[in-house]
Amino acid sequence: MPGGRRQCRYRIAGCGAELWSAGAAGRAGSRGDRCAAPHEAFVAITLSEHGGWVFCCGPATRPSDYCVGGSGRHGEHGETGPPGSSGIELTATGLPHFDIAGAQRLYTDTLGGVAQSLDGVTALVIAPDGPLLSVPFGVLLTGPAEPDALASAPWLVRKFAVADVPAAANFVSLRKIAGTSRASRPWFGFGNFRPITLAQAQRSFPGATCADSARLLAGLPALPYTLKELDAARQIMGAGTSDELLGPAFTVDAVTRMPLKDYRTLQFSTHALLPAELHCQINRRSSPPRRQSSRCVRRDADGRSYSRPEFGR
Repeated sequence: MPGGRRQCRYRIAGCGAELWSAGAAGRAGSRGDRCAAPHEAFVAITLSEHGGWVFCCGPATRPSDYCVGGSGRHGEHGETGPPGSSGIELTATGLPHFDIAGAQRLYTDTLGGVAQSLDGVTALVIAPDGPLLSVPFGVLLTGPAEPDALASAPWLVRKFAVADVPAAANFVSLRKIAGTSRASRPWFGFGNFRPITLAQAQRSFPGATCADSARLLAGLPALPYTLKELDAARQIMGAGTSDELLGPAFTVDAVTRMPLKDYRTLQFSTHALLPAELHCQINRRSSPPRRQSSRCVRRDADGRSYSRPEFGR
């Protein structure tokens, strides 16, 4: 058996085992100690070199009848990237260009094959794989859309409350400890990222072999709309205007000095750099302690942790 096919089968088997574990845990016990909510579904996606499989389980799914969908077009996503990847430069409308066709195609090739099995579901937890880790599934399109009418487009987030986890095992373990936080404050936000210079980036990625990683880090542009995102989240969570670190105040040193355990939810609205995008690991010894943070991770002090990749890089 070719190595690629053998590896793919191993990954499918592992995905199926984790999915069974998540589904069994979600159904076990009384309603109060279920991992999954009554109208919640869990979807795991595994990719091969030229295709992929989507496994899902919902409130009424049994271990013996998980729905499985397949796609033979994974290679296209590796070439085109996630929706919005054509850039975040503003157009004449004041907004960046959005890849409508890409968002529709990606939905069809991933969740489209199991869409009927999600009827009646209002919350969707997704465990993506490979390059799909950088995809914000909430902005995939479940149907046609017009460039000048995106406000009424059929975004996936209009149909489901969408969350993502690294794997089924994380979904189960994080749900078991949810609600045990002793944090007294609801929310704290970080954002309005200020771009760093190439010289600063080279301190984190020194040497000629890491030059590409340094240029990538230094080339991350400002994200002015994160201020609106943070302001909306702060109001929803009932936090005060002082519960934020923005602009020049948003540094690694400031973040590490924060009493983060006092907050139930932390929101980092900034860029995300996945390990696959960097050829070198950060040299923490030579990294300056007071530089802008360029990671994007949300961590809930109740035990929930998930990434929010910036999809328009």
